[in-house]
Amino acid sequence: GWQLAGLMVFAVMLAACLGQYLDADATGAAAAAGAAGAAGAAPAAAEPGSGTRERPRTKRVLTEAEALVQKRLGLHDDAVITVVLNEELLILLEADEMEAASLRLLLNVAHSFIVFLVADAEEEKRVQARLEALGVCGKGGTVRPHRCLCCTTMTGKIAFVRQLEPAIHFDVEPRAARELKPHIAKVVGLGPMLADGALPEVFERIYVTPQGVVRA
Repeated sequence: GWQLAGLMVFAVMLAACLGQYLDADATGAAAAAGAAGAAGAAPAAAEPGSGTRERPRTKRVLTEAEALVQKRLGLHDDAVITVVLNEELLILLEADEMEAASLRLLLNVAHSFIVFLVADAEEEKRVQARLEALGVCGKGGTVRPHRCLCCTTMTGKIAFVRQLEPAIHFDVEPRAARELKPHIAKVVGLGPMLADGALPEVFERIYVTPQGVVRA
């Protein structure tokens, strides 16, 4: 009996000491942060595309082809990618199932977000219905509905992407890509419209179609 009582006393004392240590550590950290703030020091900025924001850890079940694309793009299971689509690319996807399948494969190798610029709420509904029909977004789609982001302005689109901090950003429009380039680790062009112009100062590389990304 006395041995058990002694152990219980020891456990209580150990917990109290540990609590004091943790409190002191937290107080020290808070004091250091306060001193830095008083000195006017800005918080350390995250590297572009570093993805320092807390995200759920997942282990993806990938096909051999998906694993190959993930490795080729230098991604990992918890990486974030953003893909901007437009009307031209959407028509191409609807006309060619191979292209649609390639896009679905690409979207499955990371935490993917689709961004689409629309004129109004009615167009947003139409775009989402078309993406769902392609198996890209929505019920049974590769990307969950809340990760299919529609916005009505270029400024809104840029703000969405910057907030997501993607490891790779695929864009169809040079102007937005140019503004995002200082903030994103890798900006890649996507879409037939970009194929005619070499834009190395904007895009790291240009793929005419989703299939090009998968096969490169």
